[in-house]
Amino acid sequence: MRVLVTASSRHGATAEIAERLGRRMRQVLQEEEHLHVQVDVEPVETVRSVEAYDAVVLGSAVYMGHWLAPARRFASAHERELASKPLWLFSSGSHQEMSFSGRDPADVNDISQATHALDHRVLPERVDRGAQRASGHAVVRAVNSADGDYPDLSEIDDWATRIARELAELGRHSAA
Repeated sequence: MRVLVTASSRHGATAEIAERLGRRMRQVLQEEEHLHVQVDVEPVETVRSVEAYDAVVLGSAVYMGHWLAPARRFASAHERELASKPLWLFSSGSHQEMSFSGRDPADVNDISQATHALDHRVLPERVDRGAQRASGHAVVRAVNSADGDYPDLSEIDDWATRIARELAELGRHSAA
C-alpha cells in the first residue's frame, strides 16, 4: 500500500504538520509490523497524479477563511481519483484564527463532499510573523495570534496514529 501526505503551505508551518503526520504514520505502521505500507510526503504543488497511491491525506493552510489556491486546484483536478480512495483532509492556521471564525474553512465542505473524505481536522499551526507580509501581520494582530505559537503536537500525533491504524486495517482487508 502506498500513501500520499500532501499539503499547501504559505510559510512552511503546514508543510511541517504534513511532515509530522507522515513520520508518525510511518512509525505506527512499522511498530505494528505493516512494513508493506509506504508513506510519501510531498508539497501539493509538486504532485502531478494520485493514481499510484492507495490513500491520501490532503491539507492546506487557511488564509482569510479559505484553503490556499494550490490545494483547492489540486482537489478539483484530482476529484474523481480522490473520491475513489481513502482520503483524510486537514486545515491549519493559527489557533486564534481558526477559533476566531468559529467554523471550518469555507472550501472544506465542498471538497469533502466531492471527494467523499473520511475525516477533516483543523490543526493549529506555528505562527511566524517574520515570514509574513504586512497584510499577514494585520490578520495575525486581528485574531491575537502570538508569534511562535506551536500546535498541540499530541493532537497531530494522535490523528496520524488513527489514520495509520485505519490504513493497517484497510491493508488487512485488501490482503484477505
